[in-house]
Amino acid sequence: MSSTSVPQGVSFIGNSSELQPQSPADQRWSLVALLTGMALLIGIYWNSFTIVKDFWLDDTYSHGWIIPLLAIFLMWCQRKPLGGAIDRDQENKNMMIVGVPLAVSLTVYMLGFHAIGWVLYAVSLLICLGVVFRFHEFEVFGPMDRWIGAGLVMVSLAIRLFGTYRDNLPIDRYTFLPAMVGVFLMVGGMPLIRRMWASILFLFFMMPIPSIVEGKLLWSLQRVAAMASTTILQVLGVIAHRTGSQIHVDGLEQTLEVVGACAGMRMVTIFSAMVIALVLIIERPWWEKLILLISALPIAIITNVIRITATALLYLAVEHSAEKEFWHQVIHDWAGLAMIGVAFGIMWFEYKVLSWLFVEESGDALHSMNVPGGVPTARS
Repeated sequence: MSSTSVPQGVSFIGNSSELQPQSPADQRWSLVALLTGMALLIGIYWNSFTIVKDFWLDDTYSHGWIIPLLAIFLMWCQRKPLGGAIDRDQENKNMMIVGVPLAVSLTVYMLGFHAIGWVLYAVSLLICLGVVFRFHEFEVFGPMDRWIGAGLVMVSLAIRLFGTYRDNLPIDRYTFLPAMVGVFLMVGGMPLIRRMWASILFLFFMMPIPSIVEGKLLWSLQRVAAMASTTILQVLGVIAHRTGSQIHVDGLEQTLEVVGACAGMRMVTIFSAMVIALVLIIERPWWEKLILLISALPIAIITNVIRITATALLYLAVEHSAEKEFWHQVIHDWAGLAMIGVAFGIMWFEYKVLSWLFVEESGDALHSMNVPGGVPTARS
């Protein structure tokens, strides 16, 4: 990579808008360095990602495929466009370019060629990343950022070797995130990290939770979901009682069991990820964003309780049907999909309530309120 000199008067602590953009030649080298570094990093962690992919085949972690794409979308939203302007026509073309390799990789994977599909999936992610940063303006930064980034990569890889030696798979795979931060730091320095750190850490949601934490979390979610669903059924006049994570409903031959995949951890994980993505994109006061973040977990749990309760009621409705087993499968599958919309509906309602209750004053309105003789501006 060609060296870049640091102009005098450039502050590396203030807003990134005060920094000067790299020259066109350095922009190209930064893009090549970023893609090369990420390709090498993916290659180094390939065996770990193969294990992660196997987790994605399980219902509990089936959302993992979408997380890297959401992370890249967040990078696209947080990027600094070249020249400070956004070309909408070019953006539409870029989305088409991104969609082709992604569609090919997912199609191949679904057809059963898992090894080929896995490689194409990784290649498509690199292409998507290249499209994002092809139109991102890299800025001049100091050499110390590169040294810190290189050190972070080396420390992450060393910790990974330790985790491999101790047969600790969570340590092995989680070190990918700080290593990725190090690659971005070497290529774009702190100006790039200030914009992209949240998008990188967002990849945490694609990783399987350590088995010890997963067991305790699943047990808690199962217990809460079973207790709350049983109580709601009783309030609705349905005779039901709970034994552990099993719900016995009067009139149902089949016992409802809140198993691990139905305990709500998948809903908690993917909904929390979506809320964090929403918070990073919307422009609202920090405390409103904090309220949305805090409410993600209870909304996910409430949504899962609604799903279990609705499933029990629908099972009762088709209990005497000749095609009972068929309808049970349909209800079980579609109830899970419908709850995603329910969760986002609750979140949207909460967002609208916050918008109605707390309206930001415009600058002109504040000025007219403070200037003597000023007339307050009416707001709708």
